[in-house]
Amino acid sequence: MSVYAPAADFLWELIRSYDIDPRPVFESAGVDPKQRFDQGARLSRPQMNALHAAAYAATGDEAIGLRVVTTFHPSHMGALGYAWLASRTPRDAWLKMQRHSKLEADSFRLTLAEHADEVHLGYFWDGDWEPIRSQIFTVMALAVHLHRRIAGPDENPRRIEFSTPAPKDLAPFEAHFRCELSFDKPQELLVLPRDVLDRPTPRGHPELEQATEEMVVRYLALRDKEDILSQVRAALFECLPEGNVSAERIADQLHLSTRTLRRRLDERGLSFRDVLSDVRRALALRYIRDEHLSLTEISYLLGFSEPSSFTRAFRGWTGKTPTQERSER
Repeated sequence: MSVYAPAADFLWELIRSYDIDPRPVFESAGVDPKQRFDQGARLSRPQMNALHAAAYAATGDEAIGLRVVTTFHPSHMGALGYAWLASRTPRDAWLKMQRHSKLEADSFRLTLAEHADEVHLGYFWDGDWEPIRSQIFTVMALAVHLHRRIAGPDENPRRIEFSTPAPKDLAPFEAHFRCELSFDKPQELLVLPRDVLDRPTPRGHPELEQATEEMVVRYLALRDKEDILSQVRAALFECLPEGNVSAERIADQLHLSTRTLRRRLDERGLSFRDVLSDVRRALALRYIRDEHLSLTEISYLLGFSEPSSFTRAFRGWTGKTPTQERSER
């Protein structure tokens, strides 16, 4: 398990904001400062644990995890950060985080659950890893910071739950999160208003969103040869416009037998049809926002043999025709 190395750059700047030289702090944690400039580097979980512990020890600030927002930018997450900023709605952004969080760190899993007028975002840490307290505060502070970057600076969660004990001084936490806080809970939980998640973002950029999403998928496919879902999604991005999107074609693209492809997807509780439908649906919703593309062109870009097939599929995904969806935007 590992973390995207350039993400450590915000910790470097954070330590420096306390008028402390970050170099010895990084070196004491066994982290080469040069790695924060290496887009292809990853830091191990023990290294990141040690780095967070060293930063806390150097500053002595219990609220250090909250101050990360002063030095963090979405670009510290690489392509995933740019995909976040280009998202059409906050919900789109959070769904990207759920699908691709392993690009940033493969030590946690994010879940989204609908509850009446709320959406609950749950963070589950990998079973054999326990983050230190300052890391938990950092993750949740960044989650709220990222949400405000696209939903608006005045948008606050309804509630946040932490698995850790309450800090001695709650004031800086209440000032940052601006919502009800609960501690000693089973997991980290961020509760957001549902209507805010579905509100269009002022900086949404369909073309950039699509390009960065494809970059993330391809990067994950290259990094983790065992991740069959990322491998299939990356292959589908390439093959859909050609119209040949059979399981046999994708298996050949991945140098697998069709039987092996189906078995490995089945181990993930998926079928090739599921993955194909998911990719087509996501791309369709993006393409429809591009007024330069006709619906006929979109149907062929998605690998459908004729527009009527695309219309039937789209109605199954959304309950609306592509024409209705475009007219409502």
